[in-house]
Amino acid sequence: MFNIGVFFIRGIKNKLIYFLELIQLIIYVFEQFLFKGKERKIIKPIIYKQILFTGFDALRLIGIIALVFGGMIIFMVDNLSQTLFFNKSLLGTLMSRILLPEVAPLLTAIIVIGRSGTAIATEIGNMKVNNEIEALESMGIDPYHFLIAPRMLGMIASLVLLVIYFFFIGMIGGYLVANLFMGVKLPFDEYVQIVFQSMELADIGMALLKSFFFGLFISAIACYKGLAIPKSITFVPITASQTVVSGMTTVFLLYAYLTVLYYL
Repeated sequence: MFNIGVFFIRGIKNKLIYFLELIQLIIYVFEQFLFKGKERKIIKPIIYKQILFTGFDALRLIGIIALVFGGMIIFMVDNLSQTLFFNKSLLGTLMSRILLPEVAPLLTAIIVIGRSGTAIATEIGNMKVNNEIEALESMGIDPYHFLIAPRMLGMIASLVLLVIYFFFIGMIGGYLVANLFMGVKLPFDEYVQIVFQSMELADIGMALLKSFFFGLFISAIACYKGLAIPKSITFVPITASQTVVSGMTTVFLLYAYLTVLYYL
């Protein structure tokens, strides 16, 4: 019993230290970015490349998933309630109150963890193993500003844009299911009008807030795991796996916390 208690306390202590180091990394990176005004131009191309990889290259996958889930929301609710399409405002509510602040940020974050989170952790981990980070430091280049900041900023921007993209494609998916399978004859422009009339500023704000924090912590975790890797190539795939587990856990905890705040 004593050993179990010690193990439990030690686990909590390690998690707390990990969280504090993660916050410290985030603060340091943004502090360096804000105060190194002249050096921002150097990392702009890296930020754009990160947005290209995390955002643009994921459009097809995100689009397919958004189309499916947008339609599935309508399909499932229709099977649960036969009164759905007698009340057109409910159709708009499903898109604006469920798809936008809840489904879009969560699913987008999960996809980004699998695609970009592991890629960042692997890239930085390989650089650490091959002494490339030490080489940057020896040349007087701050690796946190040159490597970490553009990846964090690029992922935050990408996640926000991808969530907006997910919402609009999901809207199309919902419209197609409602018209083709549920027998709802509704012009697309009227459908869009209903959705936006049902939308509140709080819905948009929550979607953007979740997108920001998801992008921030996914990128921070990926960078942290890459920097913390032991100097052995065998640890690179282990680090990628740890990034997925830690990223998923953090995203779900953040999602639960922000959702509870939203509905209080």
